Amino acid sequence: MENRKEKIEEFIIFFEENNFDSKNITDFIVKYKVSILLKKILGYLLIILSLGLIIIPLPHIYEVVTIYYFNYNDGITLSDLIALLLLLVGIYLVLRDKIYFGNIID
Repeated sequence: MENRKEKIEEFIIFFEENNFDSKNITDFIVKYKVSILLKKILGYLLIILSLGLIIIPLPHIYEVVTIYYFNYNDGITLSDLIALLLLLVGIYLVLRDKIYFGNIID
C-alpha cells in the first residue's frame, strides 16, 4: 500500500512541477507521431535494402569472404550476413512501437 501512495505522490509532484497546457500536449503528441512515422519509414527502407542485397548477386569485389560453401561456386558470404543484420534491424524498427515498453513520458 505504501508503494502505491508513493507513486501517487510522485505523480502529483510531477504535475505540479511541470506546466502542462493543450499546446504543450499537442506538440508532444505530434512530435511523438512524427518520430514513429520516421522510424517506420527507415525500417521499411532497411528491409527493402537488405532483401535487395540478399537477392541481387553482388560483384565478386564486394563479396569479400565466403563463410560457408554450399558448393564450389555458391555459399553464404559476409555481405549476406550484413544484409541479414540490416533486415533484423529494419524489422525491429517497424515492430518496435507495437510493443508496450511502459510509460510514454520515460
